[in-house]
Amino acid sequence: MTRADSRIARLAGEFGALRLMLGLIVLLVCAASPFSEGPAAYAGWRLATTVIAPALFVMLVFLLPLDMIMSAVFMSGRDGEARRRFRRIILAELGLLALMVMVWMPFVLRLLNPPL
Repeated sequence: MTRADSRIARLAGEFGALRLMLGLIVLLVCAASPFSEGPAAYAGWRLATTVIAPALFVMLVFLLPLDMIMSAVFMSGRDGEARRRFRRIILAELGLLALMVMVWMPFVLRLLNPPL
């Protein structure tokens, strides 16, 4: 096993497979943000960036804080290494949430302030 494999295995053990997939989805939605401009397309690849990614953004804005709250609940009954593990999870998800909100802010501002 290479160093990268061992890091990924350690990360998967610490954060869990579902949280890693959640992080990957957040990064994919962030990558789709620059391509979300223009009218909604209901066919082809633009469907993913103009319809699906904005919908996933809204869902993830609620899902990440929910998982952070659940991690805080689980952390409250623990001490030592388990408590540090949940603190790292909360901080990582907070960073992902901040990144996602910053990346999607121009899109949200365009929705809230349409040109006259």
